[in-house]
Amino acid sequence: MASENPEQLDSMINRAFGSCVIKEKIAIGGFGTVYKAFDEKLDIPRAIKIFHPHLSGEKGFQKRFEIEMRLLAQLDHLNIVRVISAIEEPDCTGFTMEYVEGKTLADILEEQGAFVVQESIDIFTQVAKSIAYAHNLKDQIIHRDLSPDNIMIRPDGVVKIMDFGIAKTIGSEKVTQTGIVLGKPTYMAPEQFEGTVSTFTDQYALGIILYEMITGRVPFDAESPIALYKLHLNEEAITPNEINDQIPLYLDKIVLKAIAKEEGDRFDNVDKIVEALNSRGTSSKSVENKIPSLMVDVSLAIKDEDFEKALSIVNEVLELEPSNKEALAKKEEVHKLKRAHERQDILEESFHQAIAFHEASMNEEAYSYVQDFFRISLMYPKSATVKRHQNTLEKKMPELYQKAKEQTSDEWERVDHLAKIGKKLFQRDNFADALKKFEQALEINPYYEWLTKLKKLCEKKIKMAQVAENYRDGIIAIKNEDYENALKSFEIVLQLYPQHKEARKYKKMAQNELDKVARNRSELESAYKEALDLYEKWEFTSAISKFERVLELDETNLEAKMLLSESLARSDDENKIEEIGFFYNQGMTFFKGQQWQKAIKCFDRVLKYMENHKGALEYKSLAETKITQQKKLEDSFQEALEHFRNSSYTQAVNALEYILAIDKNHKGARQYRALCEELRGLGPETANIN
Repeated sequence: MASENPEQLDSMINRAFGSCVIKEKIAIGGFGTVYKAFDEKLDIPRAIKIFHPHLSGEKGFQKRFEIEMRLLAQLDHLNIVRVISAIEEPDCTGFTMEYVEGKTLADILEEQGAFVVQESIDIFTQVAKSIAYAHNLKDQIIHRDLSPDNIMIRPDGVVKIMDFGIAKTIGSEKVTQTGIVLGKPTYMAPEQFEGTVSTFTDQYALGIILYEMITGRVPFDAESPIALYKLHLNEEAITPNEINDQIPLYLDKIVLKAIAKEEGDRFDNVDKIVEALNSRGTSSKSVENKIPSLMVDVSLAIKDEDFEKALSIVNEVLELEPSNKEALAKKEEVHKLKRAHERQDILEESFHQAIAFHEASMNEEAYSYVQDFFRISLMYPKSATVKRHQNTLEKKMPELYQKAKEQTSDEWERVDHLAKIGKKLFQRDNFADALKKFEQALEINPYYEWLTKLKKLCEKKIKMAQVAENYRDGIIAIKNEDYENALKSFEIVLQLYPQHKEARKYKKMAQNELDKVARNRSELESAYKEALDLYEKWEFTSAISKFERVLELDETNLEAKMLLSESLARSDDENKIEEIGFFYNQGMTFFKGQQWQKAIKCFDRVLKYMENHKGALEYKSLAETKITQQKKLEDSFQEALEHFRNSSYTQAVNALEYILAIDKNHKGARQYRALCEELRGLGPETANIN
């Protein structure tokens, strides 16, 4: 974007447009500056957007502006910022619009991170309905630049969409240059990077926004638009539920469908997204009526010991109502019953396999199954079935039974010993060593559920310790201005705990600082390159200011210091510099006017004072080349005329085409070629012309 003129921007303050007087600047965007104004007649605040000055000079801008103002005037929706009037002045172009008090969605996301699910849906539904309204107009309007930056949320919760200023009517005349990509890359559909814009690209942006609202982050992030394009085109987004397991699966499906790679895989229109959200991905049957029926089905499935079916139905209920306490309790109950049922199945399997192998005289295999039986039976010390099976095994294979019993008793002692050590280590907050002890105990007997719970608790504690450690390292790195390591630390925190709001905030801070360093480095390199170029051309006065800027950005740059010193010394010889500048500029004037000989004389004068003057050497060489080329063209033209006089039209045309290949605007060559083409059609080329 071209740099803005501060004086021009400042001059807008207190300027009147009709009855509206500008009071203060609110924000600067990619297309213009937004001001807060006051309508003195109506006694209400207004907002005024003034397009950046460089835009009005672009080809087709005026036509684009007129079309956009007519489009904006059509928009009449509660959730769209209303346009009041157009502004067309000799020195500025823009429009007056409704003033909205509040914060942008981008600011809120940065401050607080992800929204709770229902709040996300409430806000998003307002956004989606306004976009659907614009899409459904007779002269269909596409926003093309949807992002959290242009979604305002008032204190009363009403959403207002801004910046329909780059929308266009579908099928209308193209007034933007071919290939221009409008929009913010983070929220752009794959096809929009390639210049294709439709209602489906707005839908894709809406999907990205909803993803960010419920997870606190965008699905694709990269340092450059090209890298982002590749991610949007090729990479599948992590499902929101993987980031936050409180996100219902129906919402997962809606978001992922809206950001599908292919247009045909998305919703037919934005209205369909709103319908899916209202029905929570189900039919139109009300949620209130459906849940009680589903909970009855859960109980029936549990009664039939069809635990997979029971879990499936419970998950369906939780998709409809994630906070349903009865469903959450049932889900935990089903998991316990399922685990118990699985253990009982293993118990029965071990018992029957032990009997079968013993009867087949395969005692080694039988012993292995008896061991498994004893390991699981420890979970059910009062079970009548277990006691009955134990009696059967003892009668049928007393030696194996006794050996397995003793072995299991030894294992239990080792497990108990390891568990006690693990608990002590856990109480001392030595979670890593405690985890090892619990894992060793579970290797001996993997069927102890209480050991599994302790193991999971250890893993959680270790994870939170890693979160705390990396968060602390990140904070220290921020204080030490080591933003690269700070960014790494906070990224680890967010990988372990995506909902960590403070880590998200500090990660953004570190990223901003790194971006600032990168911008400064880029500016430093650019300023140094420009300064060096000016120095080599002996434009020392201009070079001095550039070298000074380099040293502002990097005061340790020794080369810049040395060249600044030399530039200051050489700038003292002003007469010489002025003469060099005068003859160089005069030479450039002659060069542009194709007065090659005069240009060469001027450049020779420059080189007399400064034999290594880069510009003079370059343009003198070009002028000499032009003279040589001009001489060749003149010789070729004379040759062509000679062929013409001798009625050798084909040879004449060849010579003339050689000239036109070098200079397509050569008037004489164009005229004689046309004449030769006509004469060649009248008869033999050797015929005389009377």
